[in-house]
Amino acid sequence: MENNNRKLFELYALLLAREFLDEEHWPESLSKLSEDVIYKYINEYYCTINGEYLDIGNDKETLFNFEKEQSRYEMLCDNIKKVLANICDYDGSTVDLFVLRNLIPIYDSVYNSISEYVDKFSCHESELSKLSKEEVIEIVKEILTEVDPSLEWVELYNDILDSNVVYVNELNQEKKDLLCGLLGVDVSSINSHIRSEAGDFLLLNYNGNTSDVVNTIHEFIHYVNRRNCKKRIDIFCEFPSIFYEFYALNYLRRKSYSNDEIENIKLDRVLDLHYCILESFLMIHYVKMFIENYDINHELDISYFPLLFPGEEYPYDEMGTYVKDFCDECTMDFVKKEYDLKSVTSYIVGSYLTLNAINNLSSTLLDEIRAYTNNSSDCNLYDFFVDLGINPDEIDLKKDDKKRKRVYN
Repeated sequence: MENNNRKLFELYALLLAREFLDEEHWPESLSKLSEDVIYKYINEYYCTINGEYLDIGNDKETLFNFEKEQSRYEMLCDNIKKVLANICDYDGSTVDLFVLRNLIPIYDSVYNSISEYVDKFSCHESELSKLSKEEVIEIVKEILTEVDPSLEWVELYNDILDSNVVYVNELNQEKKDLLCGLLGVDVSSINSHIRSEAGDFLLLNYNGNTSDVVNTIHEFIHYVNRRNCKKRIDIFCEFPSIFYEFYALNYLRRKSYSNDEIENIKLDRVLDLHYCILESFLMIHYVKMFIENYDINHELDISYFPLLFPGEEYPYDEMGTYVKDFCDECTMDFVKKEYDLKSVTSYIVGSYLTLNAINNLSSTLLDEIRAYTNNSSDCNLYDFFVDLGINPDEIDLKKDDKKRKRVYN
């Protein structure tokens, strides 16, 4: 019975994915699974469990309403388990357990720091220094030379500079269409590193000021890091780029660019992360709930609801309706936006590690981060965390030292 229920949940999630993913992103191995076929399988498994077929044909809304009443929380828990296993690349290692256990305080620590920074600098404006492309390139090379005295990174940058660094905002529509066809991606998303059969490309937005230095450094470090990294997104993949962003900002400060200008560039990045967190706020809320309890049910959902809206009071019945709606919305989000949560989590963890690294920076640590950037799989992450000033053996980073249950044994 349990296996049949699980299969029904998986088919239902598959149906949601089939509805929201276009043909381009639907796995080729599942090409024969049309919505009609999935409905047929769902009905068969429902009959196996309940002894009768669902008399609803292909009515998605009716099926959705029926299924969510039967299994909303089990489906949500199952989705969260899969996402946590993916974003933490869980394989039983000490470091992965450390990250998994401390995901909540890392979320909270970064979110609180961001909120304080936004409050402090939200009205902060400073004009950025004008830079030509040649000046941007020269400063980028100076930074790469400083962080990698072997000059390997400078050579890599030179190799892609002439043909594989593209300033998208300077292209006309015809050239954008050609580039889109060459790379097989939508090039409207600028400031990104794209790996394709045609090669590695940095797609940048040229602003003509000091922000171009930081943007270029961020995307170039992605290029360096992904040369030897098989996975597109893991929980650490944003750390090197965010770290070297901060390093570049400190470099500009040392080169006598004003502190106001540096803070203005930093604010733009903090606001981007702030927006990403808010976009995934509901998903993060349920991830937190699951990690703390290794379960989500209606009673827990009701008890956690005030955390979403502190200071508000709701009658119990009204609250019950709200939490069911939130649960259903989040179940859909985990199907549609799993990539977004992976990416946001990587940004959050990357920001957290960067703040520790910048505050504990030494020549030894700089060498370790460079080695990690060159080949993530060769680094001892346990020692790496220790060098950052983080104790991997701690169960919880929060000051109240509240013990949390382990998600996986």
